[in-house]
Amino acid sequence: MTDKKVIEVKVTAEHIEELRSREVPEAELPQVGTIKRYRPSPHIIKKTPVFLDSKVIEHFKKKNSDEYQTAINKELADLIKSKETKQSERENLREELLNDEEFLRKLRQKLAA
Repeated sequence: MTDKKVIEVKVTAEHIEELRSREVPEAELPQVGTIKRYRPSPHIIKKTPVFLDSKVIEHFKKKNSDEYQTAINKELADLIKSKETKQSERENLREELLNDEEFLRKLRQKLAA
């Protein structure tokens, strides 16, 4: 293999935490810093063709010209995590309300009226 096939991947503490949240085994987690690889680890990067509006690409290139793909990935990952968090919070609230006698009493009164 030639040096042209060697890639450098910047791994941050945030990357490590995201991998842990995906339940990647500790033994498979990379170290924080820059790692050189001939191929990206499937846990860090998975190459896939994606069709995006040119306006979307330009938006991210303006913000992060050198690492716009990383910025797009982070934005998408944050969106997914946010939706999962909101869903979990809603489920927790439902459970709390169903176990709250005062809430249930007031709900019965409201429904009876």
